[in-house]
Amino acid sequence: MGFADAPAGDVANGEKIFKTKCSQCHVAETGGGNKQGPCLGGLFGRVSGSVAGFSYSKANKEKAVTWNEETLYDYLLNPKKYIPGTKMVFAGLKKEGDRADLIAFLKEALDSIDVVRFIGGSPAPAAGYNFNLSALLQLFSGRPTT
Repeated sequence: MGFADAPAGDVANGEKIFKTKCSQCHVAETGGGNKQGPCLGGLFGRVSGSVAGFSYSKANKEKAVTWNEETLYDYLLNPKKYIPGTKMVFAGLKKEGDRADLIAFLKEALDSIDVVRFIGGSPAPAAGYNFNLSALLQLFSGRPTT
C-alpha cells in the first residue's frame, strides 16, 4: 500500500511521533541547523543527500530520490531497506497511520517559512516573521488552499 492509500494523517499525533522518534536527530524547521541527521527544512521536493554541510553516506547521495509524500512514506517504513547503506539508524515506522501522521506533521511544520526570505530579504531569520505558507497564499488568493 502506498501513500495514496494511506489513512488521512493526524498532525497532532505526527508531532508526538516526531518529538519521540525524530527530534533527537532532526530539526523540522526552515533554516534550522543539522544535528546527527540533516535539517528537514525544505524536505519536500529536495533530492536525498543534498543538505549543505551535512555528511551523508555514499548510498544516500547516490540514491538521489526526490522527497515527496510517496517516497517519504515508503522510506519511513524501513529506511535501511529503502536506501541500503544509509547511516540513519532509525528502524522505521511499521504502522501506516503513524507514517501518514508524521508526514502530515512535517508538511505543516515545514510549511512555516520566514517571510523575509520568501520576499527576497535578508537570509538571516527575523524573529516574529514566521507565517504558515498556506495561510499566506490564502490571504493573497482570497480562497482556501488544500
